[in-house]
Amino acid sequence: MTCRSFLTRFALGLALAGLGPACALHAETPTPAPIVLEGHQGAIDAAVFSPDGLHVLTGSADFSAQLWEVSNGRGLGILEGHEHRVSAVAFSPDGTRALTASADGTARVWDLANGQEILKLTHAGGRFTSAAYSPNGRQAVTGGNDGVARLWDLRSGAELRQFSGHFEAITSLALSPDGSRLLTGSTDRTARLWDVASGEEIRVFKGHAALILSVTFSPDGTRILTASWDKTARIWDTETGKVVRELPGHDAAIRAADFSPDGALIVTGEWNRTAYLWNAETGEELRSFEGHGASIDAVDFAPDGRSLLTASWDGMVRLWPLPETLWPDLPDKQPVIAGPPPPPLVAPKAPRVVVAHPDMLVLIIGNRTYAEAPPVAYAHNDADAFAEYFRNTLGVLDENIIVEKDLNSIGMARYFGTDEVPDGRLARRARFVDEIVVIYSGHGVPVFHEQGLPSGYLLPVDVPAAEPGFGAYPLDMLIRQLESLPVRNVTVLLDACFSGLSTQGSLVPGVSGAFGVAVAPPMEKAKVSVLTATDFRTPQFAHWLDDKRHGAFTYYTLDGLRGAADSDGDGRIHLSELRDHVDEKLAQQDLRQSPSLLPGSEDTVLFEYAPED
Repeated sequence: MTCRSFLTRFALGLALAGLGPACALHAETPTPAPIVLEGHQGAIDAAVFSPDGLHVLTGSADFSAQLWEVSNGRGLGILEGHEHRVSAVAFSPDGTRALTASADGTARVWDLANGQEILKLTHAGGRFTSAAYSPNGRQAVTGGNDGVARLWDLRSGAELRQFSGHFEAITSLALSPDGSRLLTGSTDRTARLWDVASGEEIRVFKGHAALILSVTFSPDGTRILTASWDKTARIWDTETGKVVRELPGHDAAIRAADFSPDGALIVTGEWNRTAYLWNAETGEELRSFEGHGASIDAVDFAPDGRSLLTASWDGMVRLWPLPETLWPDLPDKQPVIAGPPPPPLVAPKAPRVVVAHPDMLVLIIGNRTYAEAPPVAYAHNDADAFAEYFRNTLGVLDENIIVEKDLNSIGMARYFGTDEVPDGRLARRARFVDEIVVIYSGHGVPVFHEQGLPSGYLLPVDVPAAEPGFGAYPLDMLIRQLESLPVRNVTVLLDACFSGLSTQGSLVPGVSGAFGVAVAPPMEKAKVSVLTATDFRTPQFAHWLDDKRHGAFTYYTLDGLRGAADSDGDGRIHLSELRDHVDEKLAQQDLRQSPSLLPGSEDTVLFEYAPED
């Protein structure tokens, strides 16, 4: 079994023994309609069948794991306690316990008879990215963002061994069917095979052109399967380390992959919302599975091989029955002794699915401490709050959320580029995404010209407010640079003013705090939408809310994005609705501050929620 996670994604390999020969493979009949499991409040990062195939366990960006009944799609209970997204899940071999691993740096073992947490494993200062139960049920393995896998004793909670060798984060891991070998995949583009008993590295599998997102063993352990951002899946010989077959016909990054219980089939899940079924021997594509609204991040075959699941950032799991011609001829096995289906642990919440943004890149800048200007007291808090929203509510990958605190002039130019050197860091990453959001909390300043109104500039922390010509970044150039990016749209949120004023008076030393100017609105471009904290044409300043410890614009913007700005109740939040919401809240607080909106060519839909049933 395999499950995979977002910003980094994860695989989970569980042992399936005693599997037999394959039947003839063909796919003449249409794909039957799936059963849909719906109820998570965020993207689903992980999903697996129980050993008896009667239940499914899921892990989500909403910080919870949920247990489901396969026969009718009913939610049986919620496992709550994690403080960050649940990135990996697994059943114990007897099906009576669950293992969950989270970006909060803990892995937890739960008793499914009563929903109680019975053990917590802690990775201080790091994040767990993947996890697997050992076939004997007495140990577990976790993978972390530090590139280290760890073996744990599930009776005492003691860490028994570390597996160190990857240069970057582990994204996926699996244990061989007999539990003697560990397989790990990493963002360093390699997979590695380890001896569980000694912790020694046995073999390195190299060849992928981008990060590896999913790894698993074949049921007999003689083959391994890797899936990568480079749009290929590869089957390798476990003992020789050589590639046996490549599945190259994918259109997007492959985020999850799994062998069928007899090893005859492979299922892959893609960034492009589609899963594919393959003949493992010939590499022939047999059929596809479509219907998800976002990236597929987990796939798993049922233990009997007669169905499979796909789980997605759209917050849903789909259970797909396979035609009888593809069913494996498995030998009789001793039934798994599992506990009775648990009663609901917490009443499942009514379905309300956040439309995920798998193709979004977010750059957040919080400039608090300036060399020659008053501090912006809550800029770092603003940056952290926006990052948490995009990560936990919208399910944006961790690696696609960039947070910069106290960014200097060189750093700002490196991200956005300049007219002379346009190829900045955003430009280099833009070809991998469809939309970009840029957020700035900090000072803006006016720059005067011989004629006309001043222009607005962003103020890096190392540039004097009195001399912005020495490195401040023009809004006009920012919008030009963003317009040139090869993406569908760019949204800019600016918690800043450009009048030369601040809550502590003038930004310019020696100038009266009553001094303030209007500035010319920046140029408008078709792809770039800009919402700012203040009116360009009025000398205003951006207020803070000391009781909230945030900028007022940031606080009410996040309030709006969580649903309060949806004035017409259609489940969609447009930039114009967000501006109106923030404007109303500022007026209710009697703050002389009116947000400005430059909508570009359309009133952008920032975020969308599927209507509640």
